[in-house]
Amino acid sequence: MTNNSGAAKRGPTRRQFLKMGAVSAALPLLGACSSDDQGDIPQQGDVGESAAALFDPLKPPTQLITAVSAASVLTLTWSAGSVSSGVPRYQVYVDDELQLETDKTRITLDGFADDRTHAFFVRTIDTDGRQSAPTGQSVREVATPDDASRPPFLIAIPASNGVQFRWAHPTGDGSATPAEYQLFREGEVRPLAVLGADRVSGAAPETHFFATGVLPSIENEYFVVAYSNASIAIGEALNRVRVSAYRRTWPRAANDFQTPGSIEAKQDSDTVTVSWASADPSAIFAYNVFAGDTFVGRQIQGMDLVIPADRIAAGASLHVIAVDRAGYSSPRSAGIGVAGSDSVRARPFDGEFRTDGFTILDPDDRAFIPVGSNMSGLDYFWNEKVIGESAAAAENWRWNTVRIGCGMSDWGAISGGYLYFQNNDLRRIVDEYTSRGIVVILSQFSKGAQGQVGSTDGLLNTAPGSAPDGTGRSIAEAMTDWWVEVAKIFADNPYVWINPINEPGGDLDGLEGQYRSMLSRIRAVAPRTPIVLDAANFANDIPNSATIGAGPVDPEQSFVLSRGPNLMNDFGVARGYGPVMFSIHAYSRWPVNYGGDGRITDEQLAARMRAFVTEARQRGVPFFVGETGVEDWATEYDSASVRVGLYEQGLLDGRPVGVWQEQQVGVLAWHTSPFSGMPVAADDRDWFSVTDVSEASPQPDAGVGLWNYSHSPG
Repeated sequence: MTNNSGAAKRGPTRRQFLKMGAVSAALPLLGACSSDDQGDIPQQGDVGESAAALFDPLKPPTQLITAVSAASVLTLTWSAGSVSSGVPRYQVYVDDELQLETDKTRITLDGFADDRTHAFFVRTIDTDGRQSAPTGQSVREVATPDDASRPPFLIAIPASNGVQFRWAHPTGDGSATPAEYQLFREGEVRPLAVLGADRVSGAAPETHFFATGVLPSIENEYFVVAYSNASIAIGEALNRVRVSAYRRTWPRAANDFQTPGSIEAKQDSDTVTVSWASADPSAIFAYNVFAGDTFVGRQIQGMDLVIPADRIAAGASLHVIAVDRAGYSSPRSAGIGVAGSDSVRARPFDGEFRTDGFTILDPDDRAFIPVGSNMSGLDYFWNEKVIGESAAAAENWRWNTVRIGCGMSDWGAISGGYLYFQNNDLRRIVDEYTSRGIVVILSQFSKGAQGQVGSTDGLLNTAPGSAPDGTGRSIAEAMTDWWVEVAKIFADNPYVWINPINEPGGDLDGLEGQYRSMLSRIRAVAPRTPIVLDAANFANDIPNSATIGAGPVDPEQSFVLSRGPNLMNDFGVARGYGPVMFSIHAYSRWPVNYGGDGRITDEQLAARMRAFVTEARQRGVPFFVGETGVEDWATEYDSASVRVGLYEQGLLDGRPVGVWQEQQVGVLAWHTSPFSGMPVAADDRDWFSVTDVSEASPQPDAGVGLWNYSHSPG
């Protein structure tokens, strides 16, 4: 589906709904009755809470549904909010005026003038009369439903990083099930989402969409339209929703964020039991326990932890650090000595990835070489099908790794009219692919590092307010906040790896500082998650100013070789954390004859690649190629990097071998999307339909080389 086709589809003539301040100032006296009976009102599953609600015991209701049951009669239902103690009550507002209080989560309102538009929202209140934030507002015309072919309702549910929209299929007969839904923001021609029936199975289109493009402090109206085919509208949902943006309030390390106290430790033959006390446990996300400087365990619930004794070196001093939900750490507690063990296990945490020098080891302690491709993910600007295609990745391509590109259109950084509707269920992507033993590397592309106002040499902008989301944060803060939330969600899945910044610039010292700032908070909430750090100079790790001529990369000009060891020591397995690895991108910088003219020969390029691998092995720095490919319009430079990296270095089992396979370095191709200009599939094929090497993109593209690599013996 292209942008042009999306733009050409127009919804029906849109009725002009009144703004909140312009609706009728008062309703006629309403008769209200409450009931626990939910009747036929559709109920939705839990999809998360707002960030504010996560940290406040007074939580607002969610999932407000308004349904017209008869002329002038409207039923409201919602999911319960909560209070710190007692039973929550609810205030129901109509046209911004309080109409009633109730302890029920379903009410019926009567006495509306027919064909009038009204706005509704609900708040939680506690026994002290404190009010929660309101639900998302529902604006709708209270008229008797007269069209069973239209979706019966649309709701908007604010969450921590966006808004979940949900609706229902029309209630008419089976022939009324639409072929497509389009979600619109009022005043915009281009749909926010296009959800079509599955072209293979014919299954009905999805009736939900998670949007991250809702800007703070801006109120918008949304509506969904059902289509019988790509151009014929069935009708608009029976209600619209008005959404006030979610508010992202992230707690910072406060003066009263106290260090855990009363540390005790008891050791028996096999375990050490550590306990502690906390002045305000409700403010804490987790407690991390260290033996000296080495992480040995985490407790999310409770204030004691049983640790195998052979994780703790003999004579070590244990201390505890409290971590809040934003990834900020308290000072260390006082230390307490334990006997520990004279023979600490080489692998203290079972069932996880680790590194041993240059080598990546899988949960079964076998060498792991990442081979796979980049794919589109959450709010990303290309839209090839990813969800539902993990079998093709695992069985046809035999990939063991995919890199999922994510964006944040609420920053205004990459939305640009692209289609990013199909892959926005990030949890579903992760669950599907990791359940097949495929590593999912999550990468964030919306960093503002290239061309963003105020950015410096491709680093994340640290200027207050530079993140265009209205929160006053810098891009660097906003990016880190985003990663902390993602890390918390997937911290217990070892097959999820975090790649914090895509293609940063060339300031090696500045980049190391930014990585350290991000990792200190990510490690606080996800100490065991594998981390992949992109190299400098747009990940190619070769600066424009290099004077290496036709020779090898200067290790002191390489971020991976010069900064990698220290970052691994501070945030990797040496400190008891999960592994830290590195990613280079092999594009047109690699074949340049620096200080000379043109490019180096293929033989010199192969020698440069091998020398880089040798240096990384000697320094014990694990890396893989996170991107390589040839743009359709590219010069011979990109082509040389792919040909030498994936082809032309001999044969293995009758298949061409490149330097990367020869040196047992992992490779991820760029990209599965046909919109990329360098897809892994041959022309006119989807990546997931490829069943043979002849259907992959041929040399000098990456498809055939990638297929050969993943299908090689061993």
